[in-house]
Amino acid sequence: MKTYTWLPHIIDIPQEAKRNRTSLYTIALEGWRRGLTLKFHNIKTNPNASKFVYSLSSKERVHFFQESCGDMVTEEAREICDNKQLTQEYLQKAEIPTPLSVSFIKNENVKTILNSISDMVYPLVVKPIDGSGGKGVKTNINSELELIEAINQVRSKVSEKIIIQEQVHGDEVRIYVLGNEVIAAVKRVPANVVGDGVKTINELIKEKNDLRKKTPHLYYRAIVIDKAMHNKLKDYGLTVDSVLPEGKRIYLNTISNVSAGGEPIDFTDQITEKQKRIAIRANQAIPGLAHSGIDMIVNDTDGTGIILELNTRPGIGSHLYPIEGKAVDVPRKIIDYYFPETITVREKKFKGNYYFDFQTVLNSLNNGYLEEIEISPCPEKEYSAKLIKLIGEIDIINIYSALKKIILREGINGYIEREKSINILLAHYNEKVIEGIIDYINERQHNFFIKEIQITEYRGPLQLGFKIKDDYQHLGIVELEHKFKENEKFLKGNTQEIKRIEKKLMRIKTSTSWKITKIIRKIK
Repeated sequence: MKTYTWLPHIIDIPQEAKRNRTSLYTIALEGWRRGLTLKFHNIKTNPNASKFVYSLSSKERVHFFQESCGDMVTEEAREICDNKQLTQEYLQKAEIPTPLSVSFIKNENVKTILNSISDMVYPLVVKPIDGSGGKGVKTNINSELELIEAINQVRSKVSEKIIIQEQVHGDEVRIYVLGNEVIAAVKRVPANVVGDGVKTINELIKEKNDLRKKTPHLYYRAIVIDKAMHNKLKDYGLTVDSVLPEGKRIYLNTISNVSAGGEPIDFTDQITEKQKRIAIRANQAIPGLAHSGIDMIVNDTDGTGIILELNTRPGIGSHLYPIEGKAVDVPRKIIDYYFPETITVREKKFKGNYYFDFQTVLNSLNNGYLEEIEISPCPEKEYSAKLIKLIGEIDIINIYSALKKIILREGINGYIEREKSINILLAHYNEKVIEGIIDYINERQHNFFIKEIQITEYRGPLQLGFKIKDDYQHLGIVELEHKFKENEKFLKGNTQEIKRIEKKLMRIKTSTSWKITKIIRKIK
């Protein structure tokens, strides 16, 4: 059941923008649609490394961005926020409420650590000092034995320091602060499923992952069944094969980050004035921090909040594509902030739901072919578009080859794909050009083995350029590499699941009850 409202002008984004690039793409898209000059740059930071940035420029100014972080955020602010302990020190100096925490070097003696935190109250949290996305975080630690195990696990994955922190109870909320204003907030809940009395937990997870595939921001962030989840289910006395009673909800993880299967729920209208003031003061406590994503534990009883950390490159996808509630147009607010001169012209420029080709940008820059790419300006003319469905035994390459010259010559935008039929989207500002291609296809129905042609008006999103789309051809090189790794992970997960089932089957076959019923099975 749909319980969310997304923004119609970014109801979907190109496939290649859905993996950790939602913030980058939507901010760049907003500026490009307003008529700003958009460029992508691959800047060498040293002989073996480079960083991917983009710039937007008007007649008055130019600004550079990396992901969601613009150049109004200073280098000093980024360094402070990248170090969790240093962030805590600045917040405490400004008398911002934060959880009690202590940092240690990676290889600190465990006994020394335990002596240093003797005044802390369980449950505790252990995390890397420079981690992000919830990676390496161990929560809900309730004993010394659990703490020692968590310390050993976390420090085996970090390069410098770890932090031990008192765990604060309440809802975790990501608040986006821009200047001196709170513009958006989302509550993040850990991965969870709700029983229906019929499906197993495994089947419910598959259903949840199907829903996440329909959400741009969560497309590549599936709920993964791993050892930690099996242990969590064990705490409930359950396995992935258990059937939950109807309406019963269980949480599959203790971490609420969307990358770990968490779900974003819009919280903008629920955040209290007191919590807003705390968030704004926290943002102001860091020198040079023009805007940030602030993680806060909120308390419903008194409307206060405790700051966990500040992020200079926060993902804004949760604000744009919440699972529940309304979306907040954060890219629009950011471009208003950086380019106030474009606010009045915005509506004039938004004549169509146009998207720029991001795959070509990624392929060219990541392969080192180019160091800079400027995107062609956003069209100011309205495009006519028609979706043509061709039914029959049609060769997609054959028909594309026949249309290719016309498409290139006329500058047609759209795509051709095979589903149950061959679907061809044609878009051009001159409707007669589209009609000419339709006439061309009609005249050659027999040659292409077309049994039926269906033509409808198309008013959805339009990505400029023309592509052949299938499961892999619309993916760029970077996306194909990710797809390969995903398939490897999927196969590994399946192998582990098969081994688990084999063990279960072996236990049954070696059980007394199986041996006793052997004669009955033979009779049957």
